[in-house]
Amino acid sequence: MKDSEIYDMFRGRIVIPIFDVTGRVTGFGGRAIERDAMPKYINSPESQVFSKRSALFGIDKAKRHITDMNEVFIVEGYFDFISLYQRGFQNIVSTLGTAVTEGQLTRLRNYSDNITLMLDGDEAGVKSALRLIGLFSEMDINGSMVVLPEGHDPDSFVRKEGIEGLTRVVKEKKPILDYFFDYAKNKYGVDKLEGKMRFIRSVMPHLETIRNGIHKRLYVKRLSELTNLDEQSLWDGLQEGKARSVSTEGSSTSIIGRRVVGVLVDNIDLLRMCKTKSVIDHIREDDVREVLTKLFDHFETNKEFTVHKFVQALERDDLRELVLSSVMSIADYDELESKKVVADYFTYLERNFVREESHRITERLLDAEKRGDEAELMQLLHQKRQILELLKVGSMEKVDHG
Repeated sequence: MKDSEIYDMFRGRIVIPIFDVTGRVTGFGGRAIERDAMPKYINSPESQVFSKRSALFGIDKAKRHITDMNEVFIVEGYFDFISLYQRGFQNIVSTLGTAVTEGQLTRLRNYSDNITLMLDGDEAGVKSALRLIGLFSEMDINGSMVVLPEGHDPDSFVRKEGIEGLTRVVKEKKPILDYFFDYAKNKYGVDKLEGKMRFIRSVMPHLETIRNGIHKRLYVKRLSELTNLDEQSLWDGLQEGKARSVSTEGSSTSIIGRRVVGVLVDNIDLLRMCKTKSVIDHIREDDVREVLTKLFDHFETNKEFTVHKFVQALERDDLRELVLSSVMSIADYDELESKKVVADYFTYLERNFVREESHRITERLLDAEKRGDEAELMQLLHQKRQILELLKVGSMEKVDHG
């Protein structure tokens, strides 16, 4: 794109540089000056170094604050970030005028498990948050919402009420699904049959996406109390919807797995942190599992490692493309981010396998108890204790996250 075309594209807007986590400029964002100008936000063209779906404004300045406070707040605009950051609210990032994406969550997950959306309380803001419930569950993220008073965004609110007012609102944050329960209850009502049915239909798809069994039981219990329906009927409804959600399973772990490929290929020394490669057998994505298996084998049999030699050793074009695109996707990762994404991924694989094995043993325990088989019962209880002990052990040696 020519300089004159870029100038025309950003004309009439405040232009702000977008930095990656290392402080390098990767692109520019433009925010319209006129209130009714469309589009309100515009960004540099997509390229190998800039993607608005994975970029986060302010991540270079906020990452240490996020790590220190173990929480990050996401706002929607540059001015929101600037206003809050200048006033000392610094564990915060902004999207580039877009909805929050999986790539951005993956990036933030490397710094904290606690991610809070700071959104307008209108229906569009609620819908934007709701579509993330499944992703938060898949990625073991504690997702919450802060809803500002009607007519305010973070910038306007903090200008009017100050940081003290913002702090009061932040204290009222709720898990996203808790907020939606209240929102849907007020919208549809649960006193009449029609409202009750609409309420149930609106919340059930989001319950289906929750993977944590305890969390799901608590929400089913709350739904039962609000609607006066027995819990078993609600569980039956969830089972009917389970097949609809199977196709989405593993989508976020697939993206994370590909980024782990990129990190390990780009920094082969991180492979030495892995105690064993057997955990790779638990990867559900065939292409990611195959590449990582070949990477371990190549690393063990070759004293010198280069990306070029490894890519040449791959027999299939799709695997070569996966490796090259994965390396590009982590081009701006710093050392802390690289170590954490690898450690978290392998820990997730091992713990997921152990949890599944624990579930299988529990089912066998129930069967042995019904049959009155004391010998098998004692053996399975011993296995259960071993499995629970394994949950305390990670698959990676201790990593200094700085």
